[in-house]
Amino acid sequence: MIVSFPSMFSDELFYSCCARYHNESGNAEVMQTLDDLFGMPHMVFDPSYPKNLDYLVAQLNNIIDVNQIIYEHTIFPLFVPFLNRGRVDHLYKMFRGEGKNYANHILGIKNNLRITSLKYCRMCLINDDEMFGTPYWHRSHHLPGVHMCLAHHVSLESKCPVCSAEFKPKKGNLTRLNRYCENGHDLTKVIPLNNFRDEHIELMIELAQDVSFVCHLDEHSFNWSEVYEVGLRELGYCGKNRRVNLTRLRNDMQKAFPESFLARFDCHFNDNGDWLTSIYLKKQTIFHPLQHLLLIRFLFGSISELVVRLKKNDPIGQNSNVA
Repeated sequence: MIVSFPSMFSDELFYSCCARYHNESGNAEVMQTLDDLFGMPHMVFDPSYPKNLDYLVAQLNNIIDVNQIIYEHTIFPLFVPFLNRGRVDHLYKMFRGEGKNYANHILGIKNNLRITSLKYCRMCLINDDEMFGTPYWHRSHHLPGVHMCLAHHVSLESKCPVCSAEFKPKKGNLTRLNRYCENGHDLTKVIPLNNFRDEHIELMIELAQDVSFVCHLDEHSFNWSEVYEVGLRELGYCGKNRRVNLTRLRNDMQKAFPESFLARFDCHFNDNGDWLTSIYLKKQTIFHPLQHLLLIRFLFGSISELVVRLKKNDPIGQNSNVA
């Protein structure tokens, strides 16, 4: 039985709360902490896809709701609108500790969907330290495709601006965000490495807003092929025979989203066989959530505008099977 577990702060990444527990527990080894929390001392703690959460909830006498952890403190909600019910259930059960599936097998996507660097916003760090007495890793800073803090419109940092010490989740370690880096530099005092005007700052902010919106969206599933066909028809890219003028579509999207911007998210276009060629046709193929969000933004303005439209008795694409 765990005697005390830290209360999770608003927008705190679950991994962050576990790192705080380890620091405050007095455990000499991370293995002991992993045994405390998950009953698995040799597990590799993946910040993106934590497992065995039911065990933790039981150890805390159910004072924490497992759904609160999954939906408010992990990246799970980002995938819900873009997967069919079966895959969503498999991923949900994996988080809780049921089944033996791995996230990559369930999602069918390997690129840019795993947290490999821990990131912070200097202004959030200062505010959290003043308000709560400790900074923490924010979930919103670790969602795929997010490189900007939406609260302060500044680039996120993944290393100390003075000594370049990196903040990474490491096997055998739970990395807590502190005011000082491992070499003693005060992160609230130094000038961030990314303190300059990014050429794609507006696009970066808009994409971060779309990602954040999805993570706060009530569960929905859409037939994306049908949704996209409506959008493509309305903008004149698709005729009655469902054939899409792909050359014009690709050229117009590249004007809206420069290649240098798309390359940051591995969403660039190729001459043949790129994701844009098939995302609006293949119902059973899984595509990266960022690819969906880029096409949605191009066709409908943003995911929030599309959802508003769907709620206004426009039935396109709702309650259908998706990939």
